[in-house]
Amino acid sequence: MGVTSAFGLWGSKILGVLGVDVSHWAFWQVSANATYFSGIASFSLHGWVWAVMAMVGTFVGLRLRPLFGLTNPKPVDSIC
Repeated sequence: MGVTSAFGLWGSKILGVLGVDVSHWAFWQVSANATYFSGIASFSLHGWVWAVMAMVGTFVGLRLRPLFGLTNPKPVDSIC
C-alpha cells in the first residue's frame, strides 16, 4: 500500500470536499494479493511468474539486509 495509498486517500478526501462523488472508487480497487491469488488459482502464467519473482525478491532482499546494517530474522523471531 504505502505512499500511493496515502496519495489516493488524501486525493479522494480533497475531491470529496470539492463535491466529487468518490464513494464507488473502492469498488474498482484490487489489491496485489488478490491479483496474485487469482492468477495462481486460474493457472495463469502471470500468477506463476509473480510467485517466482516474489521468492527471488525475498531471497535477494535477505542477502542485501546486512549491507544496510540490518540483521536477518531468525525463525523464532515473532517480529522482523
